[in-house]
Amino acid sequence: MIALSIIIPVYNAEQHLERCLTSVVSELTASMEVILIDDGSKDGSLRLCERFAGPQVTVRHHANHGVSYTRNLGIEQARGRCILFVDADDYLVEGWSDIVLRAIALGKQFVAFSRKFLGQSPTAQDLIDRCIGIPSALPIGNTSTPTSKLYEKELLISQGIRFPESVINGEDALFNLQVFNAMRDFACVPEAIYYYRLNYASATHTFNDAFFASNQVYLTQLESILQQSGLAPQQIADDINFCRFTGLYLLLYRISTLDSARKRRDTCRETFCRQDVQADVRQVTVRRAYGLMRSAFVQLAKWRLYSLAVGSMRLLHAVKRRTKKQREGELI
Repeated sequence: MIALSIIIPVYNAEQHLERCLTSVVSELTASMEVILIDDGSKDGSLRLCERFAGPQVTVRHHANHGVSYTRNLGIEQARGRCILFVDADDYLVEGWSDIVLRAIALGKQFVAFSRKFLGQSPTAQDLIDRCIGIPSALPIGNTSTPTSKLYEKELLISQGIRFPESVINGEDALFNLQVFNAMRDFACVPEAIYYYRLNYASATHTFNDAFFASNQVYLTQLESILQQSGLAPQQIADDINFCRFTGLYLLLYRISTLDSARKRRDTCRETFCRQDVQADVRQVTVRRAYGLMRSAFVQLAKWRLYSLAVGSMRLLHAVKRRTKKQREGELI
């Protein structure tokens, strides 16, 4: 019986893919399988995947549909009792296999791995708070990403839990929030198995015209999930306000990544002249607890100083980016 299915969606990841696949394949046991799904890559990613194909490594290819579609396909095709997601530009640390097999033996429906769990005893509500990004949440790392986590496949199938394909930002959080609501038990393992590589060319760090509409879908689905979790109405309202605030901050950030000052200025004008965007800005309540710098940028937007907010943000992130490039990524 296969205990673990490792699902790796691949899209234009040729530069880092070999290290990722080597880290995974080098520690496979007889009870594991790897599902590589190329999502319409335009570089040499598919050829590299095919080099690793074998009895325990399945390679599939389809036209580009996005990472959520690709992960969902992997869930359907997985034969393992548990599922582990790995992104193609990241890699697993040496010794990951033993750690994951011990976690599978716990028999839990969900397991998260992070050194930040050391000395902590998080509840399911703590996982939810961190997933949303609530500033006052227990400092246990990022619980919104699907990587560095173990999922019982039966839980996902029986509850119909999938990545929402209509959302381009926050889809991971919505997936995990569904898991947190549905799971009957979980474990938090204070060990790291995953090395996350910073990638400033990823969708998270680039502007997309569909971002605002997608974020409205995210907020609607998020509110529905939070209501199912049994939270008090005021807590739900506070959480939605924070997520609306975060969405506005991310919209400004994505505009700040555009190459030319003229393009940034024109995009600000085109975006913030829309009535639905203006209504969203008016709804946001800026709170000091959300962070000084982020609150300052969003407040500038509320004052309609959009270009100033975007320009200031671009300068700040340029400094941060130089620092982060020096360390390339982080162990999580």
